[in-house]
Amino acid sequence: MYSAEMLNISDGVHFDESITKIEYHSYSPFLSTFNNSDEIRICIQNQNLNILTCESFLYIEGTVKKVSDNTLSATAKLRILGFAEDYTKIIPNVKHELILNRARNDLNSIISPTDDMKFEITKLQWHVPHVQLQDEQKLLLYKFINSGKSIKMSFRSWDMYEYPVLPTTTHQVWAVKSSTRLEKARYVIFALQTNRRNLKEKDASRFDHCNLTDIKVFLNSDVYPYSDLNIDFQNNRFAILYDMYSKFQESYYKTNSQPLLTPAQFKEIAPIALINCSHQMDEIKIGPVDLKIEFKCKSNIKPNTSAYCLILHDRIVEYNPLTNDVKRL
Repeated sequence: MYSAEMLNISDGVHFDESITKIEYHSYSPFLSTFNNSDEIRICIQNQNLNILTCESFLYIEGTVKKVSDNTLSATAKLRILGFAEDYTKIIPNVKHELILNRARNDLNSIISPTDDMKFEITKLQWHVPHVQLQDEQKLLLYKFINSGKSIKMSFRSWDMYEYPVLPTTTHQVWAVKSSTRLEKARYVIFALQTNRRNLKEKDASRFDHCNLTDIKVFLNSDVYPYSDLNIDFQNNRFAILYDMYSKFQESYYKTNSQPLLTPAQFKEIAPIALINCSHQMDEIKIGPVDLKIEFKCKSNIKPNTSAYCLILHDRIVEYNPLTNDVKRL
């Protein structure tokens, strides 16, 4: 708590003036229509910029309408999509292009008491901060670029896997992925959903607990979590599963946890299993990795039940700002 720095009373006052200005610029897509199944491209052509993508966001305006008579129900303006929040440094001397693919329907974007609703996007922009440097810092950056050295950029990638129809058993082992290219898995998010194709639109984004009693993730021979969870949703014993969910925000964002769902909402809307496997043995970090999930239910899994697995893992790329070459490490 105490150090010699507190005795340095002769030291002057220093201000960090290496950055002279940060200002947001908005970029719009080439096309002005944003229908379902469309590919939306937003491009930043100017390469003589220092872009801070981690602070960028998408701005969307739209209306919610009834499909049957096309009548307006509501309007919405949203701040969303922190997709580049992992890499917190500027990216110099590069062309940026953001490609968005809109889903073929709006099942996962609207919660409504009626079924015939659609979300119509009327405006979409990518707001990106430009960073202007003080002359000395600008010169140092130019020297680095001209040296031909590469920049290593680390971020977390998301891979989604689906088991379309689970067998009607109480015990299931799912071999999710086996690969020599699997980067270090940090988190595994697991969810079950019954009869999705026949769900009403307002219920399509909800998941089911399916009387889950235990779940384990195996990375080769290592298991996460080590102890059994002993879950019982019928008797409201799912505190450990909710605790795993609530701690994710603190672990992933390095901030205080503020869960979006209460325990009751968690059970009703999104009884997901969030397994933190960021701390691993050395043998997992290199060589082939077999990732499998073993889960048990109190009763047989209902017909037409699907399982979903979202893997969040590390990825590193190497970018050369002089030649614009990008390598995946």
